[in-house]
Amino acid sequence: MPLSNICASSLDSYDILVKKYKNAISNLENLDKLGACLLHDVDATKMKHHTDLANRKFDRIIFNFPHAGFHGKEDNPHMIRMHRNLVQGFFRSARGMLRANSEIHVNHKTNTPFSLWNLKKLASGCSPALIQRVDFNVEDYPGYHNKRGDGSRCDEPFPLGKSCIFKFGFCPRAKKASKATKRWGSMCNKSQHFQTVPMPMQLHSTSDFNYHRRNHTVNRIPLHVKLHPIIPN
Repeated sequence: MPLSNICASSLDSYDILVKKYKNAISNLENLDKLGACLLHDVDATKMKHHTDLANRKFDRIIFNFPHAGFHGKEDNPHMIRMHRNLVQGFFRSARGMLRANSEIHVNHKTNTPFSLWNLKKLASGCSPALIQRVDFNVEDYPGYHNKRGDGSRCDEPFPLGKSCIFKFGFCPRAKKASKATKRWGSMCNKSQHFQTVPMPMQLHSTSDFNYHRRNHTVNRIPLHVKLHPIIPN
């Protein structure tokens, strides 16, 4: 399947990528042969200003398991602030890179302390509304292998645990969903999520932003994944 409508990026440079991940070269070569756009040295919080992205618009922008790097325990308030700053910066940059009726997808753990990031609140401060939240099941994505992305164990996977795909949008559907979420929350007391039956992501012109260190994600360009019409990356 041609991937000319896919743009995959990393915070790392090409040289660093191939040193960190044993399958990076083969994965990048496969993406290139299939026609995907490959970008390196891209900061998730500043991507709208990147030379090759400044004038492009996308139907989907996907951030897989954002992470600000390993600078302490995950329940440390300082670490949580770092993660939240990263995700909020990403939302601010991504909102100016979407076509009309497009979406931002963030794959994220939902157990504590990751739930303390409060993605819904971070997005609302940058305009996009939560329109859907579905379970993320790695079995649905053959060939997908998440990576830590930072430190001496960067090429090792991390436990996914309970995770979801959070879908945000700016279209009228997003506003209606936001209102529905509030009504659902009132009906169910503390429930604040607009949940629907899981459905595959439909990728058109897509940008896949994956980062480590300050903009760390665990699935960057050296994806150990076969790209299909339905992919997390």
